[in-house]
Amino acid sequence: MVITFDSALEAYTRRMMPDYLREGSAPPATWREGPEAWELARELATAHFRRLAAFEFMRAIADRGFTVEELVTGEMQRGAEVGVFSGNVHRPSASEVEPEAVQQAQRLRREVTQLGVTLDGIMSADLDSIANGRLDAKRAAVVLRQVAAAVNAEKEARRSAVEQAATKPLLVVRQSFRAKGRSWPAGEHFISDEEAEALEDWRRKMEAQARLRGWGAPDGFKPGSWPPFQLKRQ
Repeated sequence: MVITFDSALEAYTRRMMPDYLREGSAPPATWREGPEAWELARELATAHFRRLAAFEFMRAIADRGFTVEELVTGEMQRGAEVGVFSGNVHRPSASEVEPEAVQQAQRLRREVTQLGVTLDGIMSADLDSIANGRLDAKRAAVVLRQVAAAVNAEKEARRSAVEQAATKPLLVVRQSFRAKGRSWPAGEHFISDEEAEALEDWRRKMEAQARLRGWGAPDGFKPGSWPPFQLKRQ
């Protein structure tokens, strides 16, 4: 079926026309001038709308890259994508995004989700476009490098945190307690060498005090619950 300019413009105009401008539309409850006045106003507004629609129709084709068929049906051709911010249509050729880039984008998208990497809105949208084969090769290469750098930075930060934690003493708290002005909840905590030494000093002093008074355990503890913590060093 051949679509002429006139028929295409008419179809586009009718698709975009609001209901209150369509022929036979009833006036709203706020209209007080009567049905004849409403019909006259509707006809004047419809004529103005048609002129605006013709301008937007041409502008969408000339400036934004839409096809006539897309404007008539409201459906984009396969592979076409409308920019979120620009509103322009992007149509990559079949060779623009290599299969390897698509696979890399899909892998990076999974890692971004798993690691909780934060990407800005545009980069995230671009990554999705690459994963779906809908971004030009030059832009795709830049985005993939940037996302890969963000993912690798997060991995390195996590690796560094694990290595640092591995060199610290591990405090295993069996029963929550308070010492040296700080509360220690039950669980495992990586602490500094200074904190470990301070807790050992507190333990020795508490035990010395208990022996001096002939107690089976320091004040506030039972023999079976003392000491309330254990220090493990790597």
